[in-house]
Amino acid sequence: MAVIKRETGRGFAATDSTASVFTAMTTEQTLFSHTIVGGYMSNNKELRFNILCALTSPMLSVPTITVKVKLGSSVINIMQGLTLATGQNNAPFLIEGVIANSNDPAIQTVFTKLTQATTAILSSQPMAYADWTVDTTVDQLFAITAQFGGISVATSLTYKHASVELS
Repeated sequence: MAVIKRETGRGFAATDSTASVFTAMTTEQTLFSHTIVGGYMSNNKELRFNILCALTSPMLSVPTITVKVKLGSSVINIMQGLTLATGQNNAPFLIEGVIANSNDPAIQTVFTKLTQATTAILSSQPMAYADWTVDTTVDQLFAITAQFGGISVATSLTYKHASVELS
């Protein structure tokens, strides 16, 4: 559960450092979730998020991952079947993005980027973009989920830390 570190009339900052290891997850798992109180995300506000993880994947498999960004009951962004780097041991893995309301609290622009670093080079930077409509005048659950595909039992994603800021 995220801990609110700072709360103002304009927004909040929340963090979560409850480490969790997800090994051979062939079903969708929630990495992070936090309820956005109705009305907090009004006109021209944005929600920024960083989910810090570590990837371990053996040389013998070519694992893939699907990452979803959810707001309320909607999957507002999806990065599906992305190929993960192989031969990794506790390598940095970052999910970051922004959900921005425009001039209406029920119209969002969403951008998500996934970065995985190998021991030598950055192996990929998949990105996703979408326009969406979720009514943020009522409470909405914000969540990031992940699911592996084409994996061996040795593939794991260790959730390390999340920071979320609404301003």
